[in-house]
Amino acid sequence: MNNLLIELILFIIFIVFFIIGFIIIYRQVALVKKGEFNNKDRLQCLIYGLIFSASVMVVIAMAFIFAVKTPEFWQGSSSTPPDINPLSLLLPFAFCLGYISFYPLIDFLFIALSSESDEGLTPFHRFIGNKIINVSKNRVISIIMAFLLYFLFTIPPLLISLTGLPFLMILISLLLVYPLMILTFYGSKGYIGGIS
Repeated sequence: MNNLLIELILFIIFIVFFIIGFIIIYRQVALVKKGEFNNKDRLQCLIYGLIFSASVMVVIAMAFIFAVKTPEFWQGSSSTPPDINPLSLLLPFAFCLGYISFYPLIDFLFIALSSESDEGLTPFHRFIGNKIINVSKNRVISIIMAFLLYFLFTIPPLLISLTGLPFLMILISLLLVYPLMILTFYGSKGYIGGIS
């Protein structure tokens, strides 16, 4: 019963943060779109809520693992550490890992399929779009270039892994550089906007 209760608590936490993530992005999109919502916008808000909740669940799962695997917390206690189903902790991590791994590809495909006038293109996007992905006016070639650029991201981790370092850790670290550049750009822009 104790384990079932913990699984239920984890599920409720997931749902609560899913709703919080949905509301956060819904308000931002509603502000930008001035209330003109379509089903595509609602789907994007749902996806964001799912990603937000899964990210929070990774942190909570790490806290649960730390609490369960630390014997000092259970010394002198009449209760034993709960036996949590590993899937409840592994699924959010696997989802976030998959999203992080494919985010650059999704972004490169967005660049390949978007026009220069699309909102949301940063200077990084424009540079990558003009110099690498959109070298041709043909959309098929742009999509192929987006895939090639994404697979070029795997070459440095492969070469570094030959030294004995774990390939997956290097690949994830490299794939995080791209979204961090974009987040830094928007963060600094928002900070400057807030000052002015």
